Amino acid sequence: MKKSMIWMAAAAAAMLLAANAASADTTLDYTGTASGLIDTTNLFGLGGATSANFEMKYVFDPSAVATFSCCGGIELPGGLVDATLTINGHSVQFAGGNGDQIWQQYSGTPYAEVFSDNNGLSSIWDFSHILIHGPTPSDFNTPFSITGAGYGNFFMCDPATGGCSGTDYIIAGDFSPTQLNVTLSSAAPEPATWAIMLLGVGLIGAGLRGRRKKAVAMTAA
Repeated sequence: MKKSMIWMAAAAAAMLLAANAASADTTLDYTGTASGLIDTTNLFGLGGATSANFEMKYVFDPSAVATFSCCGGIELPGGLVDATLTINGHSVQFAGGNGDQIWQQYSGTPYAEVFSDNNGLSSIWDFSHILIHGPTPSDFNTPFSITGAGYGNFFMCDPATGGCSGTDYIIAGDFSPTQLNVTLSSAAPEPATWAIMLLGVGLIGAGLRGRRKKAVAMTAA
């Protein structure tokens, strides 16, 4: 009986550890209108149009770095998992990796702001910045929505072609966001997490087999 309880306790501990190891990602989904659009390689298929609806979606892992609180706001200085801009049904990914952050101002004049930047990290430089005004929570673990007004801009360019300005941009434009939806989604378990979960299942199985053998032995007696 004692051995069985120890097996079960060990299995429960392993499963709990696995559950805690799979952190939740924070997704910030901005929508609105983009204007002043430049699309020199027709990535968005705009046909010369300079304004269109947009969706800019960022995925951050809050567990990747420590948060920083100051002045009625909270910052996540890194942890970008994905950044995707969709215009006219066509999507382009932004790499980020250098200066990425979320800033949520929850007192005074509240707003939610995101930067992504990969300057110097690859041959193509991409940058995005977007902000929308509205109430925000004081942490990154609470889903919320904002309907309001804001601003921002983005560009992608190849410095080798002569710099990042004017006609050198691959894509560029200004954001006028009107909606932000922030959601949490469970991250896929890491390989180590899967191993712990399998260990827990194995321990439970071993415990059940031990109890079954004991029951059979007692019946035979």
